[in-house]
Amino acid sequence: VIAGAMSLALESVLGIPITLVTMADVLPVVAYAGISALMKTMITKTPFEQYQYQQSDEYKEMVEQFRKEHQEELIKIGEVLQAKKDNQKPEDVFEMNKNLITAIDELSKDTKLKGVRNAYELQSLDLLRENKEICEQIIDEYLDEHNDDTEKYRNYKKELTKIKFEIFKRSNSIEEAIKHSGKEIAVNSGVMVVARLIMSVLSPDMFAIEGIKDFILPFAFAVINGIIDIPTYLEKLKYKETEYEGKVRSKNLDRINEILNEKRQALSPVLA
Repeated sequence: VIAGAMSLALESVLGIPITLVTMADVLPVVAYAGISALMKTMITKTPFEQYQYQQSDEYKEMVEQFRKEHQEELIKIGEVLQAKKDNQKPEDVFEMNKNLITAIDELSKDTKLKGVRNAYELQSLDLLRENKEICEQIIDEYLDEHNDDTEKYRNYKKELTKIKFEIFKRSNSIEEAIKHSGKEIAVNSGVMVVARLIMSVLSPDMFAIEGIKDFILPFAFAVINGIIDIPTYLEKLKYKETEYEGKVRSKNLDRINEILNEKRQALSPVLA
């Protein structure tokens, strides 16, 4: 349909006659693109299929199993969160956040469940943003001459530079995007090779295979698409924009106290 519409547009603008023979020549290319797309769809899960899987009993059991296996670490995280609530000194909160980020990052690396991993990654990102605000507060106090600790000012200025880079890297999911790109290149390369083999049978005149050089172009397309996928990665951890301009804090103290007192269930940082 797209090829036909473009042909009519070209004919009306440029006056180039489009014949049935010309259209027939386009069909193998359309079929090639269609077969590639169909095969890709068959071997990858759609976002809705991923959502359905995360609602399944199997997935929920895996999440519960992960919590049981890491109950001790989760309780320790809950204790630090409780201590952090009772401590209002910026420098202490800053150090507590660094320890929390380290602990939460270890948990996120220890699970293959994408939903759980993303929840922990978002928690760490929120703590990094809080530390960024603390650094800016301490730097502003020095610049406004509310304190004269030059060494402290320099240290937190260095910390702020590192935190900004880390926030950029995590919010744009750079590592995840690169891994996703590599997988996409591998999958797309395989799909295009198989599609080329199928079309060499269906349309040997146009897609005849004479050697390895016939696969170079499909592979090049796969690599280019994979590289484009890095900056355009759709599953970044960036927060969605809202009209609210204040700060949202998610603190379920009853939940924390319940776990600290009874220790019957494991605590997920994102619920704290």
